[in-house]
Amino acid sequence: MNSYKNWVVEAELSGTRLDVFLQKMAPERSRSEWSRIIEEGCILINSKAITQRSYRLQALDEVTFDRQQKDIPTLDPKILAGQITYTPPDILFEDESLMVINKPEGLPVHSGHGIPFEKTLAHWLLHKKYLSKDESWPEEVVADERWGIVHRLDQGTSGAMVVAKNANVHRKLSEAFQNRLVHRRYFAIATGSPLTLSKKIPPLLDKWCRDEKAAFRMNGNRFSLATQYGRDPTHPLRMSPLPEGGKRAITHGHIHSEAPPHSLIELKLQTGRTHQIRSHLRFLGFSIVGDELYGGQKWRRILLHSHMMRFTHPITQKEIQLSANSPSFLEACLQLGINIPTETDNLWTDI
Repeated sequence: MNSYKNWVVEAELSGTRLDVFLQKMAPERSRSEWSRIIEEGCILINSKAITQRSYRLQALDEVTFDRQQKDIPTLDPKILAGQITYTPPDILFEDESLMVINKPEGLPVHSGHGIPFEKTLAHWLLHKKYLSKDESWPEEVVADERWGIVHRLDQGTSGAMVVAKNANVHRKLSEAFQNRLVHRRYFAIATGSPLTLSKKIPPLLDKWCRDEKAAFRMNGNRFSLATQYGRDPTHPLRMSPLPEGGKRAITHGHIHSEAPPHSLIELKLQTGRTHQIRSHLRFLGFSIVGDELYGGQKWRRILLHSHMMRFTHPITQKEIQLSANSPSFLEACLQLGINIPTETDNLWTDI
């Protein structure tokens, strides 16, 4: 085997995360680079490929970087020098504890799946000194290079996000998300007419509802879907409703306007799973425009936007509610003949 490097884990490093170990052993590459290498399947542990960067090593494990698996280039020097190319977010609110930003489409929140840390929102927050690294941040935040990140939006999704400026506020906001005390609403433009669900729901969903493996309710222009949820067994990059296992995922929707073959849907998440809106709409038979991973019509971006966020400030205890606009989303609405309502709060008072 033509290996780049080979290490044996010493006893004092037992329990160390794989990405942390590799960066410690070979600091000429950043942790985000090593994370990319791990996810590409180029790291072997005891001759077996491991693709989880959070994998915990044991004493005497043999760790090998196998260049024959796949050649992983180092990062472009311009990236390493901080000459980043992403569009910076707008700041909607800021104080000494937190900030709420309007994330542009195309900006990744954190590194992973081939995305270098230097092109992420987390890097921008550090680079612009909105927050700093220190020993108070939780181990998992440091290991994953997610300083300030409490929740995420997919790379192609735009809209409102809250960022913690210190570890104490990060903990309090994380608890608020876990307890479903942070309210967000999204606009999505999907292909198809969800109103047809009032007459006929997809056969698989109908079967799951009869078998009590899912729940679906449609009332006028509103619907709710609850399923078990996890990794799609047929596609490694997609998430999917499951008949059993996984975690519970609940999505509420309101169909605002239609310009066939497109519809504007406002969505509210009762749970916040990865790709939840995208996957649940696909399960109902309606894919978001621009979301090619889930079968959507090709477009310049995914037409999914987080337009509203409301939560209680963890320090001042004041309610914060902010709206976020996206010029590219509004432009798509105009092109497709979609009208966006100016006020929708009264539609969600009983959910």
